Amino acid sequence: MISDARFWAVELSSDALRYLRENVALCHMENRIEILQGDVLYPLPLGELDMIVSNPPYVRRGDIAGLPLQLAAEPIMALDGGEDGLCFYRAIGERANQMLKPGGMLIFEVGYDQADEVAGLMEKYNFRNISYAEDLAHIDRCVYGALKQ
Repeated sequence: MISDARFWAVELSSDALRYLRENVALCHMENRIEILQGDVLYPLPLGELDMIVSNPPYVRRGDIAGLPLQLAAEPIMALDGGEDGLCFYRAIGERANQMLKPGGMLIFEVGYDQADEVAGLMEKYNFRNISYAEDLAHIDRCVYGALKQ
């Protein structure tokens, strides 16, 4: 880890914000992580960033009712990625162009079948060197790339 790295953690939900604060404290990162309650669909006062890492809601709206019970207990706002599940990827990908330094990285967690679509969106929003990372089940679970310089 880079010893002088600083982080922003953005959360919309007041309930989830409590857990975020607890997790930051458990990791003894209070001096390095700035917590902000905000909505990533609107401009955030974060300045120019080196990296954005996001695990946005990505379940297709029509699929929410059929989720396993352990996921169905989650708040809808934590699951609902819009009609096609890509609403937040579009919003964050577009805004990342104004928020990241040239060459800055954007990293997304994605649904089990969304990696190619998210990679296509990232390409549309001027990212290059787009790659995937698999989870333990060998499913493409993260998509990442660098903003063109």
